[in-house]
Amino acid sequence: MKRVLIEPHYFPSVAFWVLYMQAEEVVLDIHAHYEKQSYRNRCEILTDKGVWSLSVPVCKPWKRPLHTIEIDNRHAWQKDHIRAIEAAYRKAPFFEYFAPEILTILEKPMTTLLQLQQEILTTCLKLLQLPNRFTYSTAYYDGQQVADLELVDMRNVFHPKKKQHLNITCEPYTQNFGAKFVPNLSILDVLFCMGPAARLYLRQGVQLPLSERVAF
Repeated sequence: MKRVLIEPHYFPSVAFWVLYMQAEEVVLDIHAHYEKQSYRNRCEILTDKGVWSLSVPVCKPWKRPLHTIEIDNRHAWQKDHIRAIEAAYRKAPFFEYFAPEILTILEKPMTTLLQLQQEILTTCLKLLQLPNRFTYSTAYYDGQQVADLELVDMRNVFHPKKKQHLNITCEPYTQNFGAKFVPNLSILDVLFCMGPAARLYLRQGVQLPLSERVAF
């Protein structure tokens, strides 16, 4: 088992949670500079129009450590995300079971992106019935420091622009829309579609082949 270094995500993907379940400890990198168009502030859900990306607006300048990034609350992004999630999953078998706690997060006033990410991760751990093995970086770790700390560097491995390199294999489950199964969406899809079986699915229904450098 390994100690993993990765950036926190917004309603993280299946791959993120599979990695979490395999790791001994997951160190969240909150000191590296924020990166646009990454999973730090976005997630992907399945709608009647296909895969849809939900993005949290953040304030400029972006070239700052993630823990200093503020949410741009001039936009009604929370209402938009709630409406999108409800439209996508209202008819899912476990929506009523999980929706209250998930949507409550989006009804709270949030100032920073990290605050939002923390709320989401805490809630997901509870709903998936997983122990909390998250810790936080205390500074920016370069390659040498990552090696010294014996961390597996997974920063930016899960990225919207690198999907074709991930090679994740997910056993199909019944989704709300579409005749063709869409793998590795936000954990929201698995929770609403599979309910309490989500944890077992992440443990047994997903193969996340990684290089020897990050093998467990």
